[in-house]
Amino acid sequence: MLPGACYSSPSQEMSGFMEPIHGFFIYSYAHNDGMKGWTPLECLEDAKYRSPEFLEKLTSALKLCGWEGDGPLEGMMLPPFFSSERDARWFPVFHARQKSDGVSWIACERPLSFENLWIGKPV
Repeated sequence: MLPGACYSSPSQEMSGFMEPIHGFFIYSYAHNDGMKGWTPLECLEDAKYRSPEFLEKLTSALKLCGWEGDGPLEGMMLPPFFSSERDARWFPVFHARQKSDGVSWIACERPLSFENLWIGKPV
């Protein structure tokens, strides 16, 4: 696992690395029991996400952060308001749930932002 450069949410349920690792921002979530919406990578529309090169980069980044390499890799497309970047396109996020302890590992090529979802925040 990579030392340092890690942050945790106030509830300690979610943590992540501040800098991208192999081009991915990595987050961990203590227990993501609701698995609806995740799609096997082979079902994602863009073939890029099924290529051996991409899968090697993704699994390497997740393992550097602590994923043990068990559990299937899945993905889903998120709308642009989940990203901190100003971009109007939907983008993929990837997920692996660790079998040994149930921790979910989430990887994304963009930093995720939940600030855009709070009610009452001026746009």
